[in-house]
Amino acid sequence: MNQISIIIPTFNSEDTIRACLEAIHKLSLDYKIECDIIIVDASSKDETNKIAKEIANKIIVSTGISREKARNIGANNAKTRF
Repeated sequence: MNQISIIIPTFNSEDTIRACLEAIHKLSLDYKIECDIIIVDASSKDETNKIAKEIANKIIVSTGISREKARNIGANNAKTRF
C-alpha cells in the first residue's frame, strides 16, 4: 500500500476541518493509500483540535506561527520522506 503524508495548517477551522479530514479519509479508502495526516495548529480558540483528534494521526499545536512555518513543522514530523 502506498503512503503519503498530508500536512494541514489550521487556526480556528472548526467550520471546515471535519469535511476536509473526512474527504481525505474517503479518498484514502477509494485509492487504497495510507495517509499520515498531520495537523499543525496555531493555537486555535475553537473546537478545531477536538474535531481533528477524531481522524488525524498527529496534532501539533504551536503559538503564533505562519502557514509557512506550520508546513515546515509538519514536514519535519511526516512519516513519508522524499
